[in-house]
Amino acid sequence: MGNVSKPEILRKLNIESVDYTLQDTGCLCKNKSPERKEAKPEVVERIRDSILRSPSKSTRRAGAELNVPHTTVWRVSRKRLQFKTYRYQMVLVLKPTDKPLPEKSINGNIYQDMLSEWLLPQLEESVPDFFLQQDGAPPHWNKSVREFLNERLPHSWIGRAGPRDMTCLHWPPRSTPCDFFSGVSLKTRYLCIHFLRT
Repeated sequence: MGNVSKPEILRKLNIESVDYTLQDTGCLCKNKSPERKEAKPEVVERIRDSILRSPSKSTRRAGAELNVPHTTVWRVSRKRLQFKTYRYQMVLVLKPTDKPLPEKSINGNIYQDMLSEWLLPQLEESVPDFFLQQDGAPPHWNKSVREFLNERLPHSWIGRAGPRDMTCLHWPPRSTPCDFFSGVSLKTRYLCIHFLRT
């Protein structure tokens, strides 16, 4: 083929394939793909025996053992043999002795208890001068929580606040999240900033 360019070779191959199709079928229409071949009865029996011997075996493993495509194993077992194939999956079972999980969400009272009984005692013990920063979560905006913080940490907390709250910094409700400082992260929503007052 000496000096023949690639496009010319492709054009020649394309013309040859059209010519072959026209001679073979008498039509230039695209033929439908041939129907899927039905699995032979002996293959169906081998698949049945394999599934009955080991019902938890995957279709991929059965196909590899029988030297049959796994899609054929699935199709024969599902459509011809009417077996319902599924993937075996281990799950935990609750027993009568298991304790039910508490389904409490954090509200203002729970958050205030956590502040008064757990967080603030630890902070006051380890860092005498600190600022508490909150984001705008509903428990943080609770009136009793804000009253508690006004009493316990006057002018030492940052967060959403009303006009009478004694915050170090009022955080507007529709502003960017109050999470740009670095500090110690507690739980998922509160961030305490530790630094000495100057």
